Amino acid sequence: MDIIVNQSLVVGSSYLSKDYVAASTAFTVENTEQFTAANGLVVFGMIGSVNAELISILSSKTATVLNMGSGCSFNHSRGEPVQQVTYD
Repeated sequence: MDIIVNQSLVVGSSYLSKDYVAASTAFTVENTEQFTAANGLVVFGMIGSVNAELISILSSKTATVLNMGSGCSFNHSRGEPVQQVTYD
């Protein structure tokens, strides 16, 4: 089954710069410019894939680091997409 993503729901995107293990809360990405700083929802991994997960952003970020409100449940690999969405 193909999954069709409504791209109008994606408001920011980047890629992980390194590998992360489950429970990580700070993620280095290529660029955070398109991400809002507070209370945004971010999908780690390909939307619709088995290990994709939705986590909210804390109120702080840097040019390349997203600080999340909770740790991730799965391991994530360098190069995986990271996308901010408007709602879950």
